[in-house]
Amino acid sequence: AAARPHATSLRLYARLKSLSVPIPVASLHPLLSSLPSAPAFALFADIYRLRLPLCTTTFNIMLRHLCATGKPVRALELLRQMPRPNAVTYNTVIAGFCARGRVQAALEVMREMRERGGIAPDKCTYATLISGWCKIGRMEDAAKVFDEMLTKGEVAPSAVMYNALIGGYCDRGKLDVALQYREDMVQRGVAMTVATYNLLVHALFMVGRASDAYAVLEEMQRNGLYPDVFTYNILINGYCKEGNEKKALEVFEVMSQKGVRATAVTYTSLIYAFSRKGQVQETDRLFKVAVKKGIRPDVVMYNALINSHCTGGDMVRAYEIMAEMEKKRIPPDDVTYN
Repeated sequence: AAARPHATSLRLYARLKSLSVPIPVASLHPLLSSLPSAPAFALFADIYRLRLPLCTTTFNIMLRHLCATGKPVRALELLRQMPRPNAVTYNTVIAGFCARGRVQAALEVMREMRERGGIAPDKCTYATLISGWCKIGRMEDAAKVFDEMLTKGEVAPSAVMYNALIGGYCDRGKLDVALQYREDMVQRGVAMTVATYNLLVHALFMVGRASDAYAVLEEMQRNGLYPDVFTYNILINGYCKEGNEKKALEVFEVMSQKGVRATAVTYTSLIYAFSRKGQVQETDRLFKVAVKKGIRPDVVMYNALINSHCTGGDMVRAYEIMAEMEKKRIPPDDVTYN
């Protein structure tokens, strides 16, 4: 069923094959790339069996499929059989290992890229490895890869790399280190992105440095960058944590006026904030508005609404909402029961 949108192309391929018409492999690349992995593997096996000439692009597409299905080891085996791997080849396999949290193995592939393939790692290689270490909390290793890159001087640092490091250190409560990377980013002339500002604003709010968070936000706007949905959610959550629901609603209104669509996160922050104030009617209103606007409530949003009714002393309604959750096949979690 997954391959149905590609059925016409597959039938045409089968027809050409039955007529012994020569099929250029390059003409099959778009199909091979867009197919779900299982039929893509079947098509590749058929191409291989017919001894059609395979090129680097053909192999790279299959490497993507192998990595997407969680098989980076198989992908590496295929890479080693390739006559002419390129930077995309190695970067695909490196990303595959990083996606599985196997960053040390990805680092070995980078060494192989340089030594066996004679290909210098590029921005994509380094950004993938740095992000990979950050995602599993190995910040020292991420910093080491970044420093080695700077020492070699082959690749200039990018916003993607800095954002990974800044986000990683913020997540681990090392805001001072994150701010140092921000300074280094500015000194090296790497333009900060909306994502960079979002990471810093969120981290500053989390440690109670609201005034610094607003200063960073003002700097972002002075630099001609516009808030996105994540920025607005961070601000709304920040104001809610301060107990300033009025300001949170103002930001919510600005968000709507700017055409930025609110998410479940937006409404959840507001519902929790008003529940702490005992404003049950307002939490019900916000929940209904969210649903009306096409938001699919998740367990966190339901928990916020249940919390509102429990805090207001209406346990009957709280249990009704929980039954509603289960009816919609949203399993309660520990927070729901607590």
